Amino acid sequence: MTRPANLEAIEAAGGIGWDDWCRWLDDRGGRDLDHGALAALAAERLTGGPDNPLWWAQSVAVAYEQQIGCRLPGQRPDGTFFVSVTRTLPLEPEAAMTAWTTYVAEGGSIVGSTLAGSTLAEDARTSVTPKRRYWRTSFTDGSSFQIAVEAAAGGSRVTATQERLTTPEAKERSRQIWRTVLAAL
Repeated sequence: MTRPANLEAIEAAGGIGWDDWCRWLDDRGGRDLDHGALAALAAERLTGGPDNPLWWAQSVAVAYEQQIGCRLPGQRPDGTFFVSVTRTLPLEPEAAMTAWTTYVAEGGSIVGSTLAGSTLAEDARTSVTPKRRYWRTSFTDGSSFQIAVEAAAGGSRVTATQERLTTPEAKERSRQIWRTVLAAL
């Protein structure tokens, strides 16, 4: 259930083999712990290890939950799913965000009150941080959506993320939609 690439990264970051992680967590009652408790336990073991041990502890907890069948790939602790699709554009971040908003304004994704076939629950909001530019909205199905743009080698990384999807099928359908939309930019 857990992606091999994720396990390889976890092993490389912490210097601990995946089978050892599973035994160690099992020996500490990991199968009966919630996500927060698993992450805290993993963080204890990673202290003094990799850069950003709390991030890696979250990765260990998610991978373990997938391993023991408590969570599917792309599933959040609350049972909902998320999907992210990324494309690099040969534009500066401001120009990449302008490309997105122009695409949307010209009806490339929004038709009436829908975005890529989903009904909007609200108008889009924008914000800027020192690292990223955001364009966010939500849908009447309860899911939320954002475009995040940040500087990357060769231009800008544009990431479309949809959260609070209710099924794995909705997640995969969303992935295909956002791949198509980002390819149109």
